[in-house]
Amino acid sequence: GVGLFGGRGTVLGSLLGQTSHTLHALVRATDANGLRLVAIPEKLLTKHAESALGSPASRLAKTVMTLGKSVGPPWGKDQKDAALAAMIALQGRR
Repeated sequence: GVGLFGGRGTVLGSLLGQTSHTLHALVRATDANGLRLVAIPEKLLTKHAESALGSPASRLAKTVMTLGKSVGPPWGKDQKDAALAAMIALQGRR
C-alpha cells in the first residue's frame, strides 16, 4: 500500500498542487501494481488511523514506538506519521 499524508509544504500538499497529470500518474502506478493508495491530511492522520485501524491513539502510539525500536534511528515525527499512513494503507491486506 501507499500512504500519503501531509499539508502545505509536504509531498501530499505539492502533489495536490500539481497538475492533475502527476496525481493521475501516481494513481495509475499504484493501480497497476495492485497497491492501495490513501491520502490523508496531516491534521487528521491520528483520527483517521484510530477509525481505520480500530485502536485508540495511545495503543497506536505504542505500536509505532515498538516499530521504531526495531527499525532504529532516525525515528522522529515524520517517520512515525509515515508508519501510521502505511498501516492505514495496508489495513485489510494480507
